[in-house]
Amino acid sequence: ECLRCHAPHASPQPKGLAKAGNALCLSCHDEIAARLKGRSVHAAVAQGCRSCHDPHASDQPAQLVAPAAQLCRRCHDPAAARLRQAHQGFSLARLACTSCHDPHGSSEPGLVRAAPHKVFRACDKCHRAGGAGAGALTQPTPQLCFRCHSEKRVALGKPGAHAGARGDCLACHTPHAANERGLVRADERAVCLGCHEPVRRALDASRSIHPLRAEKGRCSACHEPHQTANRKLLARPEQELCRRCHGSHAQFGHPIGSNVLDPRSGQPLSCLSCHGPHGTQWTSVLLDNPSQALCVRCHDPSGAMGGKRIAPKVRPARR
Repeated sequence: ECLRCHAPHASPQPKGLAKAGNALCLSCHDEIAARLKGRSVHAAVAQGCRSCHDPHASDQPAQLVAPAAQLCRRCHDPAAARLRQAHQGFSLARLACTSCHDPHGSSEPGLVRAAPHKVFRACDKCHRAGGAGAGALTQPTPQLCFRCHSEKRVALGKPGAHAGARGDCLACHTPHAANERGLVRADERAVCLGCHEPVRRALDASRSIHPLRAEKGRCSACHEPHQTANRKLLARPEQELCRRCHGSHAQFGHPIGSNVLDPRSGQPLSCLSCHGPHGTQWTSVLLDNPSQALCVRCHDPSGAMGGKRIAPKVRPARR
C-alpha cells in the first residue's frame, strides 16, 4: 500500500513522503507515540525512525536495520565505566538491552520498561554479586521463581495445569522489565501463538475472527495461563465466560445451558456448539453456513420446511 506513506503526484518531502520526520510513522504506530509522551524518551528518536528501522523490509524483527544488540552498541559502549556503574558493576557484554529498556520511551527513569519486576533494582536477589560466577543465577529457573511465587508452584502441580508453564518460566516471562502486565516477554498474543501454532494457522486462514476489542485481543481475556479446572484452560465455564461480553445473547430463544444436551455429543449445549472460539470461515465465527448446514447438524432436514427435527435432549429437572 505505497500510498499510505507516499504522495502519488508531488510532495515537499523527500522521496514523495506524505508527512515529514517521525510524524509519518507515528500516524500508524499509536502505541509508540504514547510511549514518547513518557517520563524518559530515547535520544535516538530525534534522529528519526529510519536511524534504527528500515521503512520497507528487513531480516530483523521490527524491521530493524541491524540486530538490536549492534544498534545499541553504536551509541552505548558496554565497557564504559558510567554504564557499568549504573548496572551495579555487572558485566553487560552478553546482555540484551531491550530486555530491560524500551528503545522508544517509558514512564520509568532510564527508559526502563513500564512494568519492571518488583526486585528489578535488587540484582543480588537473583544473581551472584561477586567472584568468578558474578552475574550467574543463584538457582536455576523455575526454582528461583518459586521462591517468591510459591502459589504458581502449587497451581502447576494441580490437574489442568498449562503444560508449557511447567517448564522454564522465561519461555513466557522476562525476569527484568516488560511493557506487558505479568512481565510477559512481548505482546501477549504473539507469545501465546508462538507455541500454539495450530491456533495461529487457523486465525491466518479464517475470514471471521473473534473480535480483538476484549482486552486488546489478549489470550488471557478468556484463558488462564497457568492452571484452571475448566477445559482448554478457560478462565470460567463456557457459558459464564461468553456472557461476560455477550450478555444480550443470553436472551436468545434457542435452548442452551447445562440442562440441554447436544444430540451429537450428549454434552451440554453451549455457545461453542455453534461458534468457533478463535476464527472460522463463516460470519460471526459460526462453525458452518448458517443458512442451513449449521442447523442440520442437530435438526433433521428431511421432509418439507418445518418438518421433523431432532429436538435437543433435556435433562429432567431435579426435585
